[in-house]
Amino acid sequence: MGIGFYIDTVGFYALLIILVALTALTDPKKRPSWIWAIPIALALVLIGTIVSSFRGETSAFDWRPWLAILALGLGVAVAMRRPKSQKNTVHYIDLVRGISIILIGSGITLTLLGTIGWTQYSLAVSSFDLRLIAVIGLFIGVWSATTGLMFWLRTNEHLSGSDDPSFGQRLGQWLVLAIIVILGLIAVVKPDSATAPLILMMVLAVEWAALTALATRQENLIWAQAKHIGFIGAAIVMLGYVQASILLLAIGSLVVAGAIHFVRREGSFCQINRREFYENEHKEPIDFNHQPRD
Repeated sequence: MGIGFYIDTVGFYALLIILVALTALTDPKKRPSWIWAIPIALALVLIGTIVSSFRGETSAFDWRPWLAILALGLGVAVAMRRPKSQKNTVHYIDLVRGISIILIGSGITLTLLGTIGWTQYSLAVSSFDLRLIAVIGLFIGVWSATTGLMFWLRTNEHLSGSDDPSFGQRLGQWLVLAIIVILGLIAVVKPDSATAPLILMMVLAVEWAALTALATRQENLIWAQAKHIGFIGAAIVMLGYVQASILLLAIGSLVVAGAIHFVRREGSFCQINRREFYENEHKEPIDFNHQPRD
């Protein structure tokens, strides 16, 4: 029984809870009391599973995923009971800082998964697609983590970017990207001698991420972050392909669709003024209750 089966069996319940929570949280005026039925039902299932495992009818491992889902359900129920904030506003720069931290964590995770996939699966199983997915995962992970770090440093005024990159800078970015693609192809085609190309590829990925992050205009940082989240969703789709998990394929597709939705600026959440970060930042918070005019 593969790991994809366990991911699908347990993950679909978790995904259902998350979707219910997101649906309820979209309207802060509604506080459904029935949300507590989810953790209560999960608690009953957990008790039954633990009792059956003690009797030897099921494995002791079966109740652990239910415990994790129960914790998630309780967290959702507690979140639904939160008091309504008097100021339903947020600063644009705070969004970028928060997403930057998400990119750092997600990028590091993808880098580790790509490394594990390359060392344990790609070399053990002579498969071109697995090697390609591992290399792409490594690149996306290093790229996203470095970009998130650079954006976080910029929004905290530790670095200053170049709003108008020159032709030479753009040419250098494309040249570095071309070298990264060549090194990745060498690693995929010749896995026996792929150590040096992979290390050099990751070093250049850090450099390319730094160059592109510093060349991004301040008011466009959140759109650049949305694109990175879309690539992370694509990496989740590839992981679902490797693990034969329909759940990971569905989640990755949702992440990609959400990133595309944000980049296209559809919906009230995306109606954010394209303005400078630091100029009157404390005077012009974003009001998500405001309906933009047509």
